[in-house]
Amino acid sequence: MRGIILVALVEALVIGAILYLTDFQDRTQLVVVVAAFGGSSILGTGLVVLGAHVTRNTLRVLKAIEASGR
Repeated sequence: MRGIILVALVEALVIGAILYLTDFQDRTQLVVVVAAFGGSSILGTGLVVLGAHVTRNTLRVLKAIEASGR
C-alpha cells in the first residue's frame, strides 16, 4: 500500500512540474502536454481494466476449483 501512495505522490509531483514549466502561450508546448496526458491516461485506463479482468478471471478459476471438490 505504501508503494502505491509513493508512486501516486511522485506522479502528482511530475504532473505539477509539467504544468508549472509549460508555457501555455506556446502552442507547440501545449500540444505536447495534451498529447502526453492523453497517452498516459489511455495507458492508465488500460492497466486498470486489465487488472479488473485478471481479478475476475482468477476468481472464476478459484470458484471452479472449489466447486470441483479438490
